[in-house]
Amino acid sequence: MTGARRTRCWPLAVALPLCSALVVAQPAKPVYRCANGSYADTPCAAGTALSVDDARTPAQQAQAREAAQREANLAARQAAERQALEAAARRHPAPLAGIGVPAKAASAPHHAASKAKHHLSAAERERRAEAKQARKDAPPKSGATKDGRMGQY
Repeated sequence: MTGARRTRCWPLAVALPLCSALVVAQPAKPVYRCANGSYADTPCAAGTALSVDDARTPAQQAQAREAAQREANLAARQAAERQALEAAARRHPAPLAGIGVPAKAASAPHHAASKAKHHLSAAERERRAEAKQARKDAPPKSGATKDGRMGQY
């Protein structure tokens, strides 16, 4: 099958460079700049003919064609790479920062601290409650107001 495919493709391999050589060898058609600023290949009212001859040498033209081909190949590779990345992103979407994730308030208690509070023994909870009540019932320090502040504000 591979040998048959090669024999069918050789005319194309020979004809393609010949056709491209004919395209380059054709004389340039005249180009006209029309009064409205557009360009045409047919004469237009109040239009002026422009010289569009390619002043480059055949070597310069070949170099330009090679550079254009390299750029086209690079663009094709980049497009394929982009499409592969987009396909991967569709399969495994990454969450956007801050979207869909509930924000935790800065004043919210830390989970570990609130969890530890629930794991206190009954005796420890009672001891803490008694200490809190004792602080409330204690007489104010000298010079302090009832709410514990010093002096007037």
